[in-house]
Amino acid sequence: MGLSYLSFEPMQLENAQRNRVLPCLFPWIILSAFTVFWIVFFAFTSPQPGGTDVFVFRDAGCNWAAGRGLVAASVPHANTVMPMLFASYTPGALILFGLAASLFGCSGWMDTFYNLVLASAACFLLYRCFSLAVASGWQRVTAAVLLGAVLPTGLVVFDSDRPEMPAFCLMVLLLLLWRDAKGATGKTLVLASVGFVFLIHPYAGIAGWLLLAFLLVFSDQDTEPAAWTGRLRVIFAGSALYALVVAAWALAMWWQDPTSLHRFLQHAVGQGTGAGVVLHGATTGHSQSAPLVQNGYAVALRQLFNPAFPVGAAFAVSLLGSAVVVAVYALRGPGRARRLVECGVLILVLVIFPFAVFPRQANYFGLSRALLLAVLLIGGYPLSRGLRGSMAPLYLMLIAFAFTAPWAALEILQSVDARASYYQEQEQAKRVSAYLEQHGVHNPPLLVDSGHYFLYKPYFSNLYNRSYVEQGDATSQFRALVLCYSASRAFSRAQLPWEDALQRDSWRLIDGGEDAVRVTVLGHPVMRRNWSWMCDVYSRQLTGK
Repeated sequence: MGLSYLSFEPMQLENAQRNRVLPCLFPWIILSAFTVFWIVFFAFTSPQPGGTDVFVFRDAGCNWAAGRGLVAASVPHANTVMPMLFASYTPGALILFGLAASLFGCSGWMDTFYNLVLASAACFLLYRCFSLAVASGWQRVTAAVLLGAVLPTGLVVFDSDRPEMPAFCLMVLLLLLWRDAKGATGKTLVLASVGFVFLIHPYAGIAGWLLLAFLLVFSDQDTEPAAWTGRLRVIFAGSALYALVVAAWALAMWWQDPTSLHRFLQHAVGQGTGAGVVLHGATTGHSQSAPLVQNGYAVALRQLFNPAFPVGAAFAVSLLGSAVVVAVYALRGPGRARRLVECGVLILVLVIFPFAVFPRQANYFGLSRALLLAVLLIGGYPLSRGLRGSMAPLYLMLIAFAFTAPWAALEILQSVDARASYYQEQEQAKRVSAYLEQHGVHNPPLLVDSGHYFLYKPYFSNLYNRSYVEQGDATSQFRALVLCYSASRAFSRAQLPWEDALQRDSWRLIDGGEDAVRVTVLGHPVMRRNWSWMCDVYSRQLTGK
């Protein structure tokens, strides 16, 4: 009897441990299964088109991977004949991409899977934060399913080829390290490391510093320096090291090109870009004598809530909705005054700050929404502790999912319906390269839209974004022009729009790609735009024909 009892007790313990471990592992298995699904899906459909900002956040990285240096010639409001040291943004995102491109090449497939790896990392990190805050098994499984269903977006942004995703991943890693750091030295080093987030995404770097300072000031954990003088020392020391990281980058830029810092500031706070939309207004058109400039906030709001492009409004509304949920829970229970102060600081940093300074940057709102969720899940202060024991974390994730899922679904449909046209356009890019080579035009400056960047980059290193050409710019340097149907309402050559700056009479068609691809569900169109990859390619008058 005694022997049977002794043999039965270890079995009970083993079963109890298994019953605890399996529910914890199940959400991770779900996320892993979704990751495999999305990898297979994109492998058997087609790569994602280049994002709107592919020339800003990929071109210099591709050039660096090819040994030409971290240079670019086509940037917003500053096209140059010869490539110059990239200075339109901080270089972190380009260097990360350049490292990947140096190993796997600069192609649409590499870019698609690079973005997918970052998005997967964002989802796994978010779920890690969620699992720290929520003990309920069904809530964890629900969160894993929600994250996996929209995994290509990372629940952060919809646009590909942007720096928000790597900045968010690094910032969440630092939040997790902050949570586990013991003593002043560890927290000082974590705070200093936010300087590297700044080098990827300046807004994320500033917001990240404010969030860590917030966690230190409002913390009620024993691991924090108890005296206010100790907390201030952490903030000052960490901030000094943070500033040193940024200063090292600025000095390196200036040493390589004395004009680079001026060009960086021109892009960050110049008219029509970055914070310059607020400082100087926004250009909305041209009169006979000069550009028309209107109030930056008015133009930004019209663009943000443009019914033709509802993605920006989805980011803004979902961020505001998340802030409302947090405010509602802050009003509940004892200690309301302190929780309201904490709620106010978070809303100031992650809602009011981006709306006030970067009202035209809808992607910043998606990043802020994801950071708000992460910092609430990390915990360590009264407001977070109150939310962690409620349904609020799942509500916040549901809000993010509801405003992200439609665009993920359209991306799936677009990839499926446009698969055949992608391979046709790939052949067209080869034909255009061969045609120009036959006529003695080697590696000419070529105008192309951002979505087709990776199709033409392997054949033409001197690509320029067609949308960056402005009225009055010299266009004689461009020897070929690619006009594409994708994302336009043109289904025939006659409907394709031409910018006035390109002077249509100066070009002649050398390769036609008139095509129509509609995104459909059960045979019924769900979008009015053409999503064919095909393009019409033009050249200036060439000799020898």
